[in-house]
Amino acid sequence: MAKHFEAVHEVDRAIKHYIESETHRTEVPRMLTKLNMVDRLQSFIQSLKDPALYKWWAQYLESQEMVQDALNFYREAQDFGSCVRLFCSVGDVQNATRIANNSNDPQACFNLARHYESANNIGEAIVFYSRSSRLHHAIRLAKESNMD
Repeated sequence: MAKHFEAVHEVDRAIKHYIESETHRTEVPRMLTKLNMVDRLQSFIQSLKDPALYKWWAQYLESQEMVQDALNFYREAQDFGSCVRLFCSVGDVQNATRIANNSNDPQACFNLARHYESANNIGEAIVFYSRSSRLHHAIRLAKESNMD
């Protein structure tokens, strides 16, 4: 039914049926972006308060280079790994470190470790690889750096 209502441009009825079929997390964003109804999509996402939709919206905003807005929605989705990745990409390592420490999220710690490794801060990289439970990376880095 949702596909039918989408085809005849009855957006409200299509959304209702996508929600009823529990396909709204993918189908409504697809439909509304296809119809270039971005404001409507943002309203839809904010009204449902669904972490999966918040993450989708954050990724969309990030693709539009709206970093601060994307960060806000990644926080709402509690996607701390993406928050750390974004903070590192804009050079705000202090906030990235704060989030990784406060959340103790494995993906956040891993993204911060990758940043520290690329910045040649081997000691911090090893610490955060360990906290991310990716010990093989910590061991590899320690061996490469002749560290005990």
